[in-house]
Amino acid sequence: MRLKWLKSKYIQLPEILRIFIVIIILMTLIGFGMHLIEPKTFDTFIDVLWWETITFTTIGYGDIVPKSQSGQIFSILTIFIGAGFVTYFYTHLASHVMLSQLRDHYGKSLFKGDQHMIIVGWNERTKKIIESYRTQYGLKKSIVLVDKTLKESPIDDCYFIKGNPYEDATMMNANITEAKQIIITADPNVLEQDADIHTIMTLLTVKGLNPKIHAIVEILTSSQIDNAKRAGANRIIQTSELTTKAIENSLGKLDR
Repeated sequence: MRLKWLKSKYIQLPEILRIFIVIIILMTLIGFGMHLIEPKTFDTFIDVLWWETITFTTIGYGDIVPKSQSGQIFSILTIFIGAGFVTYFYTHLASHVMLSQLRDHYGKSLFKGDQHMIIVGWNERTKKIIESYRTQYGLKKSIVLVDKTLKESPIDDCYFIKGNPYEDATMMNANITEAKQIIITADPNVLEQDADIHTIMTLLTVKGLNPKIHAIVEILTSSQIDNAKRAGANRIIQTSELTTKAIENSLGKLDR
């Protein structure tokens, strides 16, 4: 039963970690075997470990080498077996790193940080918000951008999660439960009423997963302000009102 449990746990590990474990076990067995063959040449653990590392990586300094024919034959087998495993490990490691970077770039990875800020929707306002936030905090605080329309990350200094923001899975990928605040911007690609509905749906999803998060939402129509408050918005930015005031101020200056 114990063996079955260990086997099941081993299978659940990432492949790269499984390969590393095999290499460690292999090095232990080979090192013990070489010590039995030539106990005088390989009389300490450090000597065995040094010889194995040099042999596995095919560097071959030659400072510690087997003296007997049995030891030399054993070394040849070690080179063929060990070098193959080590080469496969490094190749797989490089592939894993590249794949991880691609997943990050295309928004398919999971964000594992905490106390971060999430911004929903990519637009010119979002770009300005990120620039302002970076000017104030630098890279000390993490930003996670969530957007369903982008094909790849539009900016280098923030994490990107691709997906529908009012779906639990998307927000869990952004680690919403550990986030400190969220800014939900209005979708500029749909009608104002539809944009506000999407914003409120996203807010309901967010507050359902993390009731304590500080939520700032952008609302375009005044009729949806009360709904945004009921959904749990901590602060509401009414873009149309701000735009109207800016135009009125400009007209007032022209009349003077």
